Amino acid sequence: MKAENINYTYINDNLPFLELTYNLDIKGCPKSHIHDKLTIVAVKKGGINLHLKNESLLLKSNQLAIINPYQIHCATKINNTSKGVYALYLKPSWIAQIQFDILGVEEFAFFSQVLFNNSKFYKDFINLCQVIFSCNNDDIFKEELIIEFFSNFIKSQHKNIFLGYIPAGTANVVAKEFYFPNDIDKCLEIIKKNK
Repeated sequence: MKAENINYTYINDNLPFLELTYNLDIKGCPKSHIHDKLTIVAVKKGGINLHLKNESLLLKSNQLAIINPYQIHCATKINNTSKGVYALYLKPSWIAQIQFDILGVEEFAFFSQVLFNNSKFYKDFINLCQVIFSCNNDDIFKEELIIEFFSNFIKSQHKNIFLGYIPAGTANVVAKEFYFPNDIDKCLEIIKKNK
């Protein structure tokens, strides 16, 4: 019997700072790639292998993964029982405002940690994703809930999670230094074309 393939994507012009995806059947993304947004990932059942430039991590149910903008990565499911992955993509400029309000940093600050073992934040994140996908909630409510989730997360985790901030206009230099393989120029061309 063939597995049911349920995939959702949420994009809303009234909430231009985010994109949310959900895939019931985790196919993974075995080719290394990047995003220009911060990515928060959670798996409902089982787990996925996250492969970063210099390490591989196992993301399991009840954990969150945070992948920084321009951080090269790919993912594969660990087995056929792994089901349901949420990925929330947030613009760094939007996150930077929350970081400024809480921490006083003037630009987007990278996260130094990828995996977070906190069942409360995991449950709150799954709930947040379900609210975002819901047609029963207005855009203001959704944005308020996203701000509340991310603010609470930063307040509880800020002592250990920030690597540093990206000064305006230097994202490409930071990305080249910390994340990209040797073909940086090709990667940057792709980013520029997709903006």
